[in-house]
Amino acid sequence: MTTIQDFEKDFLSVDDHSSWFIKYDALRCVEYDLAFSPAKLYYCGAGCQVCFIEKNLKRIKSMYADYVPETITDEQTKEWFEIFEYYYKVLVTDDLIYLKRNHPQMFEWYVKHAKHLEYGMTDNALITQMGILLNELTFKSICEISLSDEFIKKVNSKKNHNKVKEIVEKYLEKYNLSKTKYLYTLDENPDRDVHEIFDSLSDRGIINATQDDLRKDENRKFQSTGEMKQQSNWFATHKGNQYFIHGEQTELLGNSFYFNATEASDPDCPPFYTFETGKFNVEDMLVSMLKGKLAYYKRCIPELEDATDPWVIKIRDYYINTTEKFVINDDFNFIPKLMLNPNTKFYWKLSQTGYKNTEHGLYKPSEKPKSIIELRG
Repeated sequence: MTTIQDFEKDFLSVDDHSSWFIKYDALRCVEYDLAFSPAKLYYCGAGCQVCFIEKNLKRIKSMYADYVPETITDEQTKEWFEIFEYYYKVLVTDDLIYLKRNHPQMFEWYVKHAKHLEYGMTDNALITQMGILLNELTFKSICEISLSDEFIKKVNSKKNHNKVKEIVEKYLEKYNLSKTKYLYTLDENPDRDVHEIFDSLSDRGIINATQDDLRKDENRKFQSTGEMKQQSNWFATHKGNQYFIHGEQTELLGNSFYFNATEASDPDCPPFYTFETGKFNVEDMLVSMLKGKLAYYKRCIPELEDATDPWVIKIRDYYINTTEKFVINDDFNFIPKLMLNPNTKFYWKLSQTGYKNTEHGLYKPSEKPKSIIELRG
């Protein structure tokens, strides 16, 4: 796992942004997991204090029903599961209690298929989703839990003991948990209750990581002593807005792909790739993803012109130094090994669909090799 220290050291010192884009950004977001929902728009009503897409969620609540499928066909389900085969994990963060009360057809789909999917949740959702997750359906596992110091302090102060630790342990009676993220939002360092949860989960072999507060321009981090691993920092916050390097998981909502939850919860944000049922094309998706990344980076440049924070400036410069450097080829037949790790399911799946594994990458035999991406001449 790349730590935030390694990432920042490398990213802040690198001058060759073109090479960095190829190695660590371009196709990295397909190498591990995929976020998913059958709905065409993401909504959650848990009301977490740390939610950085709160404005989007409040706006779309009244219109969310228009984006929920009335029925989910076997054909749709089959195609989704074919797409899932490219990824190690498929992560769900839908508000299950809201779906059960308002959209039972989608909730029942989860009841039937949850055993193939993993669930992730933050703060309030640990409480609101508990009855359903423990008693009404069973996911394959819990991929990750995110806990803010603010949430831990608020809940525990009402109960006069480490109630949050008790809640997490209740989940562990049923589910395997891969990772816990600790979100640093308060001015003081994490208190004893945070470290109690950390120690308990660490003893179980669960990864503990810290993550910045996406809502704040000066992203705060735990002043840890090396005990907690830290998330790769793929974003910056400037004037209350988040700016991303899209190297993390993508999101599939219905038949549309988005780069993150911010976009997936915004009805005005177009997906970077969409397809008709039965017509998903992985090559078209990859091309659209690369074009979508570079288009997003280009759009963000003017908004960061007055940045003074070194981290924000570095991301702005990265945007500038990548957006005009590359040509994305629609008719490619070669993916360099430098761009896509051969030890990933995505690489393996492509090798089962006409691509041949070569010394230099994946090649679909036809004419002369043509890379999915090239430096502009």
